[in-house]
Amino acid sequence: MFRPVLFCALLSTLLGFMPVAKADTVQRVRFAQSAVVIVWDEQDRVHKGQSVTIGQSDIPAPADYLITGELVPVATSGAISGNTVTLRLAGNAPVMLQATSLRPVSNLQIRITDRGGNATTQLGTLLTDKVMGGLPTDIYSLSSKTAARRGTALSQSIELEISWRGSPEDGLNITALAQ
Repeated sequence: MFRPVLFCALLSTLLGFMPVAKADTVQRVRFAQSAVVIVWDEQDRVHKGQSVTIGQSDIPAPADYLITGELVPVATSGAISGNTVTLRLAGNAPVMLQATSLRPVSNLQIRITDRGGNATTQLGTLLTDKVMGGLPTDIYSLSSKTAARRGTALSQSIELEISWRGSPEDGLNITALAQ
């Protein structure tokens, strides 16, 4: 009898002096997300991908054309006529707009007509006011993501009005590239 009591006493004494194990290490994990641009077109369709092409004609789209969508109501800035298109876009990375037309177009203008409540106030850069026929041309560059603060993609988006001079039947395809 003496031995089990002595063993328990010795064990409890040892346990009392042993340090308590603690976990002080904190690890943060971030998942890499690829660059994505979301474009709302004039028919209120949502297009999402690394490269999104919105077209008015039968100009062939690039081979890596990605488009997904769901219908989301988005107010547009009035009637669209002639050589004007209005797009709303949001990107989690810098965005480049490219244009392709069957024939050359000129007097290309891009202006920001609206911003979501959480969108950046930074202006993009118009790179050229001409598009050569048949060749993709970089026309507009936004050097940062469109979000200034957390929020929905729509609240982080900017609305662009793109106008040009050229034959309306030639059309113009606009490609938004997340970089």
